[in-house]
This record gives sequence, structure tokens and C-alpha cells, in this order.
Amino acid sequence: LLSENRTLQLATYSYLQKNLDGSELWPPGAFFILSTGNVLASDNSSFPDAIEVPSKDGEDVANLWHRLQHTYDWRWAQLESGQIEVVTHLTVPDERSTPPAAGLRPVAGGDQYDDYVRLTGWESSR
Repeated sequence: LLSENRTLQLATYSYLQKNLDGSELWPPGAFFILSTGNVLASDNSSFPDAIEVPSKDGEDVANLWHRLQHTYDWRWAQLESGQIEVVTHLTVPDERSTPPAAGLRPVAGGDQYDDYVRLTGWESSR
């Protein structure tokens, strides 16, 4: 997630802290890995002992938040017009599935944490 700049949870925390502080700067985030005790971060400015995992494209959390906002606006407009895309391994994307150029690219293979898998992909046992 760090190397692909897709750390939406960390971006949300950063956004909230930035607005709480009234700062122009985006606070850095990091993952603490319980099994190893390592800290993974896009840079080690706040966590000097962190393992650095910079994003491949050089983007930062502000870029990620900007892309998230574009994606949110696009999806919200679809919902307001009555369109609801169900993304599963059983559906095929069409032209309405393409996010705006400034938006987030969809994750290939769908969501591995799909809470609604039974609603969207339950196969009959008959």
C-alpha cells in the first residue's frame, strides 16, 4: 500500500490531524507491524528507525487525498443519478466503471475484505 500510495486509512488520519491543527502540512503516517515490531513509513522524518517504503510514483498523502476526493465526487454523482456499481468477480466493467483521470485506479481482483460477499456472489448449493 505504501509503495503504491494507496494508504487511505493513513491519509484519513493525516487529513483529520491536519485540519485539527490548522496546518498546511500533511502529517506523515506509518504502519506498526505487530508480528515483527517494525515501523513502515513512506519516509522516516517522524519515525527515524522506520523502514522506508517510498511511493513508486513519488506522490504523497496530499496527492492521494486529492485523488480520493475526485473519486468520491464521481461516485456520489453516480449515486445521485441512481447508478450503483456492484464490483465482484462476476461483473464486467463498462464505460461507467472508469474513474476520472484524477481519481483512484480500481484495485484489480476486487476487495479482499468484502463484507457483502454473500450478497454479491453467493453461489447456490443446489
